[in-house]
Amino acid sequence: MTRYVNFVFSCCVAWGLLLLTNVAVATDQFLSVAVTQVQPQSEYRALRRYSGNVKAARSSELGFKFGGTIAKVEVALGAQVASGTLLASLDTAAALASLSRAEADVSLAVANLRALSAELQLAQQTEQRFRNLRVQGHIAKQTYEEQQLNLRAKTAQRSVGVAQLQRAQASRKTAEVALRESQIRAPYAGRIQTRHVDEGSQVSPGQPVLRIVEISKLEAHIGVPQTVAAALRSGDTHNIVWSGTVLPAKLVTLLPEIDANTRTQTAVYQLEQSTLPVGAVVELQLDQTINEAGYWVPLGALTESERGLWGLYTVDSAQTVQRRLIEVLHSDARQAYVRGTLQPNDRVISTGIHRVVPGQRVKVADAPSPVPLVPTR
Repeated sequence: MTRYVNFVFSCCVAWGLLLLTNVAVATDQFLSVAVTQVQPQSEYRALRRYSGNVKAARSSELGFKFGGTIAKVEVALGAQVASGTLLASLDTAAALASLSRAEADVSLAVANLRALSAELQLAQQTEQRFRNLRVQGHIAKQTYEEQQLNLRAKTAQRSVGVAQLQRAQASRKTAEVALRESQIRAPYAGRIQTRHVDEGSQVSPGQPVLRIVEISKLEAHIGVPQTVAAALRSGDTHNIVWSGTVLPAKLVTLLPEIDANTRTQTAVYQLEQSTLPVGAVVELQLDQTINEAGYWVPLGALTESERGLWGLYTVDSAQTVQRRLIEVLHSDARQAYVRGTLQPNDRVISTGIHRVVPGQRVKVADAPSPVPLVPTR
């Protein structure tokens, strides 16, 4: 009997050891996961980027005031020119002929007016002499009246001569202006951005021939949301990025018009760098603080969910996986700022999220690590 009891006792002990071993093995077989312990934040900082284009502070379409045939275009496309530089000229043969005719007409009108003035002066003297003779009774009344009519005629003829001279002088001035305006000169220092026509082309008055842009004063025109525009102030300095180069730029003004398509407002920045090509695409970088409560979580912790939301997994005190729905407010290369059903000190699974499901028992690999308060940019 004693031997039987000892046998049963030995079997029980062996069975118990086997159960303990199986439990230990089962515990070791739980999936090991890394977690991050999150803390609530009241705000977050984000680097916002908005694109735009480089524009010249001044640009002009240049043409001739009078039509004609282009004789010479003095500058090539892309040439840099100083203020007053001759850029293009018309064939002046017709303008010179018009000026020559106008000068001849002026000379003729001057000679004619001199003659008419002399005749008027003689008529005035004669009328005065006849008036005295009439007073003395030496001539008849009809003779004196005839002289008065002659004086009025000579006065009218001289008035016509004055008008003819004025018309001739006006024609000469027009011809001089046409000759002077047969040249296009640079209104300011700049670069020839567009060349519309070449030599031999017939152009009409005001038709664009060249386009010049002032390269010493460049601007960046950036479209920003209205909420962002409301926080900008003229005179503020922000970073403009072009081809990897960061250029500090001063905000000159905010254009009041709202773009109907993008619903953005144009911020105009003055660029100190004058070597940028007009039309180049640049990027405005704004470091903003957004007052929005949420949590920083590792980017690798996010999983896609339904209805445009995102999800992540947490580990509760019983080492069981729980799924939480969240909304991503901002993200960078490493982390995301989210809001949703998270609670302070929640342990968020940061790696291996595709190997877990809600309700699964897991083993936390190491002590949870906190997420930085400010993202690395």
